[in-house]
Amino acid sequence: MSGYEEHFVGVSVPLPGFSAVLDPHVLKGPGPDTSGMSGFRSDHIHYTVVIDKDRRAPIYTALNIDQDRILSVSGKGWRYDPNFDKKFQNGPGYYRYNVWDKGHMAMRSSAAWGDTEAEAKNASDWTFVYSNASFQHEKFNGDEWRDLEYWVRDLQEASGGKVTSFTGPIYGSYSRIVEASDYPRGYVPAGFFKVVCFKREGSGDLGVRAFIMYQDASVIEGGAGQVITNFTPYQVTVTQIENLTGLIFTDEIRAANPLYFHQETAEASDLGITEVPESIEVHSKSDIISGGDTRTPGMPAMYITAAMVNAEGYEAHGEWVSVINVSANPVPLTGWTLSDEDPKHVLNLETIFGADYEIDPGQAVVVRPLRPVTLNNTGDTISLHGPSPDDAAVLVRVDEVTYTGQDAEVEGVPVVFGIRRSATT
Repeated sequence: MSGYEEHFVGVSVPLPGFSAVLDPHVLKGPGPDTSGMSGFRSDHIHYTVVIDKDRRAPIYTALNIDQDRILSVSGKGWRYDPNFDKKFQNGPGYYRYNVWDKGHMAMRSSAAWGDTEAEAKNASDWTFVYSNASFQHEKFNGDEWRDLEYWVRDLQEASGGKVTSFTGPIYGSYSRIVEASDYPRGYVPAGFFKVVCFKREGSGDLGVRAFIMYQDASVIEGGAGQVITNFTPYQVTVTQIENLTGLIFTDEIRAANPLYFHQETAEASDLGITEVPESIEVHSKSDIISGGDTRTPGMPAMYITAAMVNAEGYEAHGEWVSVINVSANPVPLTGWTLSDEDPKHVLNLETIFGADYEIDPGQAVVVRPLRPVTLNNTGDTISLHGPSPDDAAVLVRVDEVTYTGQDAEVEGVPVVFGIRRSATT
């Protein structure tokens, strides 16, 4: 199988190398004469995978995507990758009776391309190998991660519809464990990265976008514990991904990413950069930063921490949202709003607390009644907006949270969101 092609997008995009810390964990094969396995890489149709021999999981996959030749084909059952010994793959026993899905690192529908349906189907089928799977929470895999995958697959900026995507796991200091009978323990990633490369339409220059999504942001200790997961995607620098994974991308890839890891005085002034390394919270395509985009002005650290969604009794009276100020200064609530997914449902907070009310540093307030905001028991998005420091008439999104019907299924128990990074830089 041909595997990953370095010049697929029209400019050179080499595979990343390995730091001295990561290199000992890389599963290496004998050489190019072995079927499918050459050095450290295993090649499949349109993609290449590199394996962590100790965690028995992908370090990264490198996938070529031809948007113009993607076809809709059916899936296939999972199997072991014939290029690796089974002992280096987390097989079916690890995914039974728990919340962990077999998360594709090389996405099936992005790999399903070719000149014929048979070619696309064959490429799709070869993504269903355990070497291409990583432990992903079932809600994460089926929702937020999928949305990011679709954004990459349908990227509009790519010349000729050709995209390269590097994807892999990020492990925290304290890994969650998956126990499987008679198997070594499996290690659950704290999150996942994606580095997307393409040739820019028009200029022909290399374009790069990099993302991290965490599925294990915080765990409350004690007893069974309540797990707070953070499925928000963040646009980040390539250098940050290198620091978290031990991978080494080329200087050209790092330079083509539009975010900054180190302070650049001129760019900070011109673009509105307030802190580095930059990490931009992404809830929609419009949040993704391109080269030269002006950043959102710095906003107070205000967060939505919890919401009573499935209230007991009459829900219109029982629903509430908690907002906390974790900045160093009081925040006047004049101009601040809460809203749900319906653009018509906007609540001005000053109508609840009064025009002169300020939230002190460290103070949390409970917002109720919420009407016209309504919290759907089957899932919804809650957004917090405040006036821009540059123009009070312009509202800027400061925080946004989402929840599912499963999160809100118990009546009278609030949905807890915890403290996340600010939605602005």
